[in-house]
Amino acid sequence: MVIARDDLASLGAAPRLATCPACTAFTKTVYVQEKLSTRSKILLGFKAFSSLGLILVWPRKTPRSAWFTHYCGSCGLRLVLCDDLGNRNYVEPSQLIDFSSADGVARKVAPSPYPADSIVTKDAAAGITGRYRHLRPTSVFSVQFGRTDGVPSVISRIKGTREVYTVAFPDLDWGNKFHIDFLMPTIPEDMKNRLVPIAWSHTTPSIIVSSSSGQGESHVAGLLQLAQQRWDTKLYLPKKTADRDASLEYESIFIGVYDEYIFNPYLPCVLWQSSKGHLLWTSRLVKDGTGSTDPIRKRLVLLDSYDRLVAIEIDNESRATRRLIQTTTPPRPPALSRKLYMYGDLDRSLVTEILLSYVAILAQIHRKRQMEYEEMMETQER
Repeated sequence: MVIARDDLASLGAAPRLATCPACTAFTKTVYVQEKLSTRSKILLGFKAFSSLGLILVWPRKTPRSAWFTHYCGSCGLRLVLCDDLGNRNYVEPSQLIDFSSADGVARKVAPSPYPADSIVTKDAAAGITGRYRHLRPTSVFSVQFGRTDGVPSVISRIKGTREVYTVAFPDLDWGNKFHIDFLMPTIPEDMKNRLVPIAWSHTTPSIIVSSSSGQGESHVAGLLQLAQQRWDTKLYLPKKTADRDASLEYESIFIGVYDEYIFNPYLPCVLWQSSKGHLLWTSRLVKDGTGSTDPIRKRLVLLDSYDRLVAIEIDNESRATRRLIQTTTPPRPPALSRKLYMYGDLDRSLVTEILLSYVAILAQIHRKRQMEYEEMMETQER
């Protein structure tokens, strides 16, 4: 398929009909812009005054904002991003690959191309609450919490195939091996003898996630291993094999963390590489097309590099309100249940990767919340 660059080039500072190069839908684009800052407006006014107002006579394609972007109104692909200087970044033909869905329909898709060594420098849609109003989830999961640490115990698909994912914790002792003191700058002398050198292996998982289809058959969907003295996490996924009697072999996904602040309980920003490309867990003020009366809240979301929505955690309590009360009261336990919405045509293996990463992120957010509490207590004791 050849992208009609002339068609995309005509996208200006307003939504319009366009053909998506990925899903081929001819729909009105979703248009998002960021308004000019006060400083930019003052500078623009000065230029207009000095040029007798000619600077205000903009051609239609020139941005009247700090930046604007167009997304496909059907699949959500970002078609073009235009900055305040008029520079345009288009979706490229090389980013599109052939894909055949379960029903045999061939189409184009655009994998997530986040660079492995950097996070998105501009949160392009952070303040656009209506960005995803045209979307509805293709899968809905119920997330149950049987523990007080915010790590799920059961995740079950509400619609469709009814898979149930059960979470077990063979080596996740927050009071001993994963006590928050092991992540503090100075480890108490009486705890140094409990240090465990990190050895990444699927044989010593911190968390095991098992999957069953509701027919009594259960199998390992994946394993998670947390580092004791670091914020790194590794996910292990069983390799597919035709021999059921063969011992399981695993492939891994590493979530390396240079800074624990990416697990900020109120604004996480965790970049990781799935089998389909890089994805980003973060927090956004969002609302999809379900429940017209539902409030817009800051929620934990999973995005790809085109700002397409992959998943949303739905909770009655906004992530923005989950503030750690500055008293000696420990962090409160989570609500008993939440929902996890997923969007798009996701294959089963990617769904499993997303669920594993979700469990891992919540575990690390718990550690970060505990660290903040311990640091606050130390400050009060001084």
